[in-house]
Amino acid sequence: SKGAIKRHTDAKGTEIGEEGEKYISAIDGNDLILSIDYNIQSIVEKYLKEAEKKKNYMLRYINNGILDIETIEETVPEFVRTTLLSWISNANLSEDKRSITEYGQKFELVRKEGECTLKCQDGNITMPRYEMRFEE
Repeated sequence: SKGAIKRHTDAKGTEIGEEGEKYISAIDGNDLILSIDYNIQSIVEKYLKEAEKKKNYMLRYINNGILDIETIEETVPEFVRTTLLSWISNANLSEDKRSITEYGQKFELVRKEGECTLKCQDGNITMPRYEMRFEE
C-alpha cells in the first residue's frame, strides 16, 4: 500500500487539534504505476510506430546478412538515402570500417570496385559501390 502522512487541517491548511502528523509507512508491493500526459503519450506512440516502419523498411534490404547498395533497384524514399549515407559515413570514420545502426546491428563496410547509382525520390545519387556485411 502507499505510504501517507495524515493530519487534521482546516480549509486554509492550519492544523486542527494537537494530534500532529501521523506517518503511515509504505508497504513494498509488486506494482508500479506510472502516468504520462495523454497528449505526450500519443505523440510518442506516433513516433515509435513511424520509427518501427522505417526500421522494417530498412531491414528488408539486408539479404543473407549483406546489404549491397547496387542491388537496390527501386526508387527509395529520402529517409532510406539519408539512413544509408549515415551508416556509410559512420563506418568510414572508423579505422576498421565498422559501425552500428540505430537499430543495434553491427556491420562492416566493404568498398567494392566501381560505382553504383541509388535511385531516390528526391534525385539519384552516384557513389562508390559499398556493401555492408552485418554480424549475426
